[in-house]
Amino acid sequence: TTHTRLSLGVTRTLIEGTALVGGALLGGALGIGTALFALVIGPSVQLFFRLLRMDVTGARRSPESE
Repeated sequence: TTHTRLSLGVTRTLIEGTALVGGALLGGALGIGTALFALVIGPSVQLFFRLLRMDVTGARRSPESE
């Protein structure tokens, strides 16, 4: 995220979307659950990182750094 200047949620969604398209092009099954996961995982990860007060590396942030 520091390299792309995109939020963690957007970056994660792009990664999952790329994997979804790649898998489909290779003949993998593409269902509603797979597509829904690809769209929801990015914002979910970003939300839980905020709730758990973690930075993008997974390290816990101290209250003073906010």
